[in-house]
Amino acid sequence: MNVIILAAGQGIRIRDTIDIPKCLIEVNGISLLHRSLYKITSTIGRYIDNIFIVTGYKTEMIESALCSPYYKVVWNEYFDQLNTAMSLYRGLLYCKTNDVMIIESDLLYTNDHLEQSFLNCDSILVANPMNDLDDKVYVSVTNGCVSGLSKIEPEKHIGEFIGISRTDVESLRYLCGKYPYLCYEDILVKMDLRPIICSEPWQEIDTEEHYKKALEKRWNVDI
Repeated sequence: MNVIILAAGQGIRIRDTIDIPKCLIEVNGISLLHRSLYKITSTIGRYIDNIFIVTGYKTEMIESALCSPYYKVVWNEYFDQLNTAMSLYRGLLYCKTNDVMIIESDLLYTNDHLEQSFLNCDSILVANPMNDLDDKVYVSVTNGCVSGLSKIEPEKHIGEFIGISRTDVESLRYLCGKYPYLCYEDILVKMDLRPIICSEPWQEIDTEEHYKKALEKRWNVDI
């Protein structure tokens, strides 16, 4: 299996507080990126062929923070012109097998989230109950498959998208190449993925308020 970590974003909403790539924000002395890499390698590492980290904004800072050739940095030169589907597409170009796990780089999550994703092909992870932060991506389902991922709360939803998914490379690569101007969530909706409900704690860091919450919750790397 391949793993793609999406880390090309500019982090505009938190840049006034921390002007570095969001994946390098530290919580309890370890960056979000290194925390995620530790979890991947220690939990499901023996099943992983490659870990691709797609960068854009201040890529040199991310490259300098990585000290292992095991991780492959893929630079998306269009990070400030197109959308996250292009970042995902750039990572997918390097996948040589047809199985990929996609992880957003600004997440705090548990080992259980990784294990749930590993055990369920063609799926996305959904938080229920939802956390108390803003900027949710609500998940709608039709006939057992994800039919909507929206930041506008729909009349019916089953929870919020955690930012971890698993699917096949070829179909995803085709769609991302065809629609590079879309958010990658819009591409996932086209993939007929199943929702996997997770009750473990998690959060993302998009804003200064999110960062303060992360510091309050005392996240440990081995959760």
